[in-house]
Amino acid sequence: MSKLVETRIVRQNNQAFLLGTFKMSLLREFIRYTHRIVIDYDEANKPKYNDDVQRKISGTKVDGIADFLIYDTDAFFPTNIVVSLPSIAIEETVEIDYNHTNLYLKDIVITENKKPDGDTYITIIDGQHRIAGIEKAIKRVSDKIKNLEISIRTSDDTAKYEIELKEENALLKRLLDFEIIVSFFIDPTLEYQAMIFSTINRTQTKVSEDLVYSLFGLSKSDTPQKTALEVVLALNASEKSSLFNRMKLAGAKYQKDTIPALSQSAMVKSILYLITPNLKQAEIEKNKSRDYVKDKHFDSFLPFRKYYGNNEDAKIIKILNTFFKAVNEVFVSRENLHYWAIDGPPNILQTTVGYRALMLILVDILKKCREEERFDLTFYKNKLQAASTIDFEDRGEPKKFPLTSKSVNILYNEIGAKIFGASFMPKEVAD
Repeated sequence: MSKLVETRIVRQNNQAFLLGTFKMSLLREFIRYTHRIVIDYDEANKPKYNDDVQRKISGTKVDGIADFLIYDTDAFFPTNIVVSLPSIAIEETVEIDYNHTNLYLKDIVITENKKPDGDTYITIIDGQHRIAGIEKAIKRVSDKIKNLEISIRTSDDTAKYEIELKEENALLKRLLDFEIIVSFFIDPTLEYQAMIFSTINRTQTKVSEDLVYSLFGLSKSDTPQKTALEVVLALNASEKSSLFNRMKLAGAKYQKDTIPALSQSAMVKSILYLITPNLKQAEIEKNKSRDYVKDKHFDSFLPFRKYYGNNEDAKIIKILNTFFKAVNEVFVSRENLHYWAIDGPPNILQTTVGYRALMLILVDILKKCREEERFDLTFYKNKLQAASTIDFEDRGEPKKFPLTSKSVNILYNEIGAKIFGASFMPKEVAD
């Protein structure tokens, strides 16, 4: 029995294509990711492939999409999947009215799609990572369900597995009910497919990270991302803060000679990754309670995690404010001008490179100090004093601290060696 695909016609200038919305449970019956490129069809209407050209996908990107769908209950894809539909795959076309058309796909499209190495009839022009990511999520959840069912049959204590199984079945239903918008192009040439792909991807503008982190501030949810943003906003806004007006706010307008050196995204990430170990875990914990964060531990050192878990964000602010106040007071020039001050002599500490290196030093200090010392200005000043003789203006030639990413580790190693002495473990500096 042929598969019904309901679509509507979209007309744009001299172009027309079909648009449909499908639950993933239906879509996966006739569309899947494949790296093979169909270049033609033989006399038996079987696809002919180009063995020299393949569309590889990023496993990391696919895993990220799968994580997004599994862990974020608000996950969605508002943009279309664009596919090539050959007319030989269509059993019948029924025009319902001027705007709507029903397609009936041949049985072979469905039967071949079910086979692991079956022939591909409908190929994805744009959106292959999304489809592969959804399929990966479905497989991961399905595999977990199978393992839980085995645990229920073999374990004496089945109650906890039954609760988890119920949750996973609900998640699988959510993934299978996930609706995808699909644009169908009938019999597009390879050149036309390339044009579509190029047009879609060439005209997209990369979203500013500063804007992304700003949008977390609009969320009503309590998340590590929102806390990290609120911490840096608080430090940037208070005239008494050692980080006052140091951050370039997303969307704000500045005169050319007054643009702050530190980007909003750089500062937010520097806080976020001291609460949660990486972006993947941050996305997971975006939907978790603070109690979950408090109880889940990692091997990596995350000095701000316990404060977030205990709802003590003010302590994060106090640590940062105290540390950078010590930086300002200790690091001064021969003329007794403060290197950290915005109006101080131009030097590496005022840049993103300097900020990142100093944050690494702060983490090392926090590893080795008592809880009460974390909020003690005198403690930080005593620690930093050993590095006060460094020429942060970098007046020699060649420059020791060029304004490149590798200078973060160069500066960190220079400061760390003086503060921690023989116990210091320098970071590798890339060539």
